[in-house]
Amino acid sequence: MKTKNVNGRTENRMIRLSPRLESIALLVTPGSRVADIGTDHAYLPVWLCQKDIAPSAIAADLRPGPLRAAFANIQSAGLADRIRVRQSDGLSAFSPGEADTLVLAGMGGKLICQILERGTPILSGFREMLLQPQSDIREVRCLIEKLQWHIEDETCTVDEDKFYPVIRAVKGN
Repeated sequence: MKTKNVNGRTENRMIRLSPRLESIALLVTPGSRVADIGTDHAYLPVWLCQKDIAPSAIAADLRPGPLRAAFANIQSAGLADRIRVRQSDGLSAFSPGEADTLVLAGMGGKLICQILERGTPILSGFREMLLQPQSDIREVRCLIEKLQWHIEDETCTVDEDKFYPVIRAVKGN
């Protein structure tokens, strides 16, 4: 985000994450390239790149409206050289190895499961998944095991009186 300081110069302003998004950001392995599926406004990729936790990111969404908002925020933050915007139905527009960390947040557990099942061939290129199911958490846990990943870390946060679990899964049983 760009703002003008007292000298009239334009500066990039650090964004602040909601507690929900911050709980995800804190689990990203530093140095990981991040793919944020369902990015909406791209707040998470922008924050991760501003903090130099991620060297690069892909902000993906199914709908053009959120992608326009994401692109505007990325441009405003001066990060167009580090964050790409991509229209994608889940992982359908991805290739293995494009990113290290997969983020699926702000959606129901059934949708997360559908995205992971349809994108199984692409999952081999990721080192970690950060999942924040807003429902059907048990189904997400079972699918993680079925896909031969395992839960390495987990946390929960409260944002606007709602609980948000975050699961960090890595490859292997």
